[in-house]
Amino acid sequence: GVSVSTEVTIGGLTNTFTVTTTTAGDTNPDAFSFVNKTNQPPSTITESNAVVITGITSPSPVAITAGGQFSINGGSWITSGSINNGDTLKIRLTSSATLGGTVSTTITIG
Repeated sequence: GVSVSTEVTIGGLTNTFTVTTTTAGDTNPDAFSFVNKTNQPPSTITESNAVVITGITSPSPVAITAGGQFSINGGSWITSGSINNGDTLKIRLTSSATLGGTVSTTITIG
């Protein structure tokens, strides 16, 4: 990043105030997590909780593994796209067709 500083003097006391910009092009978000869902009916589309994506300074590519879809800011359900800092993200997938079965998907940002 780039820094800008200024000195402030009041009475005989001087202090320096510095502001530094973020690094351009950071597409790796801060940590986030989805809450697992249990006891879901078989073969039912199941949505995750919404998470807020933070820690990126440029639009970041998003992709999800087969069977999953995601939505950004309540938009359409898609399988690839781009996300910005402060956007909300939800994922969805269809629960297992068998009782007690488990399904999962992996979402990649950056």
